[in-house]
Amino acid sequence: MPVTNASYDELRLQFLFREFWGFDKPPTPSNFEVYAKALLVMANADGELADEERNYVLSLIAGMGGQPALIEELRNYPATEDIQNLLSRDKDVHASARALVFDAIRACSADGILHPRELAKIYEVARDLSIPPEVVDELQDLYTRMRRNVGQLFQLTYPDPKNRPF
Repeated sequence: MPVTNASYDELRLQFLFREFWGFDKPPTPSNFEVYAKALLVMANADGELADEERNYVLSLIAGMGGQPALIEELRNYPATEDIQNLLSRDKDVHASARALVFDAIRACSADGILHPRELAKIYEVARDLSIPPEVVDELQDLYTRMRRNVGQLFQLTYPDPKNRPF
């Protein structure tokens, strides 16, 4: 296989989406608007969109290649839109429905609390996207295990948090 001619951004996105989602190519930046707004609406289901939740979504979308203009729009997006109307605007969101649910669990947990109303909204969205509740349960369990594993990784690689280089 020859050395790639891909640009820095292309390499970054190819790695991210191949490593974490098994994609052969990353989605286009235009795929992110409805996805990001849906995450924010779900995180706002408890009536308070915490800064940590919004910042998580901003960082996630920026890291996945979302355009700067979208990031700026999301900074002030009120996250009060009807979720069904929002999801109906992009058929590609349905193709990534399970990833959306998983990312919603992560975003809603970013403030340290997965509020019961946030979780209820996640289950509602999952139902609307034809995802069985058992799959949502599995995704929530997977998220919990992943957080625990990341904590173990940090402890093994940098046992003294005061001496982490970054």
